[in-house]
Amino acid sequence: MPASTKTVDAYFSKSTNGNATSTSGTSKKLKGKIKPAKIILWSFIVGLFGFLYITHVFTTQKTLQQVSDIRLEHERLRIIYEDKALTYEQLIGPAQIYERAKSLGFIDSSPHDKVLEVRRR
Repeated sequence: MPASTKTVDAYFSKSTNGNATSTSGTSKKLKGKIKPAKIILWSFIVGLFGFLYITHVFTTQKTLQQVSDIRLEHERLRIIYEDKALTYEQLIGPAQIYERAKSLGFIDSSPHDKVLEVRRR
């Protein structure tokens, strides 16, 4: 006959949470109940911030696409401008001026006579 069946039965009669600690006692009390209204309010606030973040991301992507389009347009116009500037420089460059002057009958001066003096009357 077992000597103390009473202690074994008392041990198994307590409800435990699997970690050999009693769950029947209220050693740690919650400091306040979480009300369903608070959960709904916090869920709404988190959802609102999530919506604002996603809207911000899509707006930023749209703005980035617009900036990329403007940058491409700027590069295209810069290439056209530089091409026109090069053509203009070729039309009015020193070589063309000397060539036109010779065709009009002007005589090319010597290297020592590069300075022109203009006298007013």
